[in-house]
Amino acid sequence: MKKIIYIIFLLSISINAQNTTEPSKATSKKYLEDQFYIGITYNLLRNKPENVELRGFSNSSFIGYIRDFPINKKRNIGFGLGLGYTHTSYFNNMKISIIDGQTHIGNFEDIDIFDSNKLTYNAIDIPFEFRIRNSTYEKNKFFRLYLGFKLSYIFSYKAAYNLNNNHQTIKNFDYFNKLQYGLTSSVGYGTWNGYVYYGLTPLFKNASFNGAENINMKAFKFGLMFYIL
Repeated sequence: MKKIIYIIFLLSISINAQNTTEPSKATSKKYLEDQFYIGITYNLLRNKPENVELRGFSNSSFIGYIRDFPINKKRNIGFGLGLGYTHTSYFNNMKISIIDGQTHIGNFEDIDIFDSNKLTYNAIDIPFEFRIRNSTYEKNKFFRLYLGFKLSYIFSYKAAYNLNNNHQTIKNFDYFNKLQYGLTSSVGYGTWNGYVYYGLTPLFKNASFNGAENINMKAFKFGLMFYIL
């Protein structure tokens, strides 16, 4: 996680340095914008079961490429379609275990007895954006508003906890929803851009908490996104 933050810090310095030099895209009026991206978010969960809590810095880091498709002569309105990768971690008090060959989702017998507990997953993303900006081929710093939709396929996931010096890892368990999608928004000026992801699909499907309450948790993420030309 520290490495991701360090990379983003170096990237922001690099982009700022680039913006102080002669714009490289000024050689052509048919310029393209914001095609590589990297970002980090703080993660929350909506519609949690009553006894589920997030603890620590639940986060996502992501990187990818979006092809820019301007649709007007000024090239400041357009669409973006891309491919990316996201790593997500949720630090929580929800215990995922295998009992008699079946996945069980519930809470620890003592809610504070475990040393650590987290759910992590890795996803391939397909982002789609509608892009509005006030850029020109001579200006590298500009205001942007990008509204979009992101489809994600989760190709690996695991739950891991440490209880009384006993470390348990459960991989690719039942009920996890591998296909996720949600709405996205990115807004900012120059290097710094706020980013929001509003998940529309639950993280689990056909699952219950302690064998009773249906689990309908959905992701909500907000943070920073950095673009590279």
